[in-house]
Order: sequence, then C-alpha cells, then structure tokens
Amino acid sequence: GTLASTVAVGSASIANGGPVRIGRRWDGNLQSKYCFPGYIGLIRIYNGPLSADQVASNFAQERDRFGI
Repeated sequence: GTLASTVAVGSASIANGGPVRIGRRWDGNLQSKYCFPGYIGLIRIYNGPLSADQVASNFAQERDRFGI
C-alpha cells in the first residue's frame, strides 16, 4: 500500500520492432546475474503513467490471487 520506488524512463522506444524484455537485461545478455531470480506473477504494460489511485485499484483487484 505504499510506494516502494520510482524510476525515470528515457526516451528510447521499442518502435523499431525490438522485443520487450521483462526480468532481464535489454541487450540480450542472458548470464544469470542479469536475469531476475524469481517468478513474476503479473505484468501489465500501459501507454502512460498511472495515478496513485489507479495503482491502488489494480492492487485491490489482484490481491486475493496472491493470498494477501
């Protein structure tokens, strides 16, 4: 229920047809030290920023799924 972190995203785009990579480095390096060491339970990609209320609403909709 509280903000854990934020990150600024640069102006780079995947409009060139490059794949979206989640849980690993952008440059294709597959060494285990560059990959997320766990499971990702849910991913959503939006075309703009969400408000705090939208984030809270998304969490409330999915919390039972994770036993919270």
